[in-house]
Amino acid sequence: MERRTLCFENNLTNRWHSVKEFCQKDLERRIDEGIRLLLQKGLEEEFELVIGAGCYERSTNRRDIRNGHYLRDLVTSRGALLNLKVPRAREAKVAFSLFDRYQRRTEPFDAAVRQSILLGHSTRKAALFFKGFFGHDLFSAQTASRLLRTFDASLESWRRRPLTDDIILLILDAVWLKGTHLAKGARPVLCALGFHADGHPELLSFKVAFSESEGSWMSFCQDLVNRGLLGENLLATIMDDSKAIENAVRFTWYKVPIQKCVFHTLQNLAKSLKGHPQKREILKASSCLYKAKSPSAFEIRLDRFKRHWTTRPLHPSIRNFLNKIDETTTYFALPQALWPIAKTTNRLERWFRELRRRVNVIGAFPNPKSCERWMYALIDQFNQHQKETPVFQSTQLS
Repeated sequence: MERRTLCFENNLTNRWHSVKEFCQKDLERRIDEGIRLLLQKGLEEEFELVIGAGCYERSTNRRDIRNGHYLRDLVTSRGALLNLKVPRAREAKVAFSLFDRYQRRTEPFDAAVRQSILLGHSTRKAALFFKGFFGHDLFSAQTASRLLRTFDASLESWRRRPLTDDIILLILDAVWLKGTHLAKGARPVLCALGFHADGHPELLSFKVAFSESEGSWMSFCQDLVNRGLLGENLLATIMDDSKAIENAVRFTWYKVPIQKCVFHTLQNLAKSLKGHPQKREILKASSCLYKAKSPSAFEIRLDRFKRHWTTRPLHPSIRNFLNKIDETTTYFALPQALWPIAKTTNRLERWFRELRRRVNVIGAFPNPKSCERWMYALIDQFNQHQKETPVFQSTQLS
């Protein structure tokens, strides 16, 4: 049987010479020009269908007369397609399928600009980036800011959406941002992160508040209940040492155990031991308690800790730490797969750090609505990503 020669086998040099000349003459420019001509032809064909006759054609089916054309610059995800000649009729206003009325940019390009801003570019830097990439002034910084307003409608529907009651862990905390209110200074944004029974986390809601008062948290938690989070399957609620959050949770989900964040507990202990000569040894011994692999091992370590540090003059910080230690060990009653999640509020704190990094380019939001747009856009990105990466498997809970 005759052996077939592969496309490039022993023929690479000849094939390269056949395309080299074309490649050296600005291949990308030729491709863009080809796309422009293709779109131009499509506009002409649509226009002929609308008026019922071609250029200079005499026809009884003609419904209108040509009236020249106007130039339209259309920005796509490949860059600017300049000088499209859009046909114009004398009487009728022709709508083309290629773009909507007054549209200058395609939706994929607008989405790319929004993504650039949300990833950390300022609006001016985003405009300069796309100018350097495509070689044209495609939009202004003001246009980039207006693109974020497209989130307003989806934000309102997201806020009113019903919640499923399959949340087994709930983390509550707040992040302080500048410009969230018209008043000067930073204000808190209350946030709730829930973990579904199938293992994926979801940022459930946020609220721009004036303060972290008990009333603000009570209203925030009640809104979650009204939308469907009744807490029937909640195994624990994780929070820092905020008394306002604790009171709101005990009132809203009175049957749900509370887990105080281990990290914040140790952090508060470190602050209160400032200047203590044995601060390092106390912090090392206290953090060692939470490395226990079982409740019994924790009790052994706790008993050793008490014998060592209560036989000498007892510092008030150690006494306060021991009085509240039961509130930090609720996670032992949960399935072991949930312990790393339930011990701290770190899962939410990590997202707060990423949020601050993204909004740092703004400095301060110009108004509360701008803050809400940014929050929703970044929350939507987080939730979409987390659906694909569950933190634990539902089989690990049995």
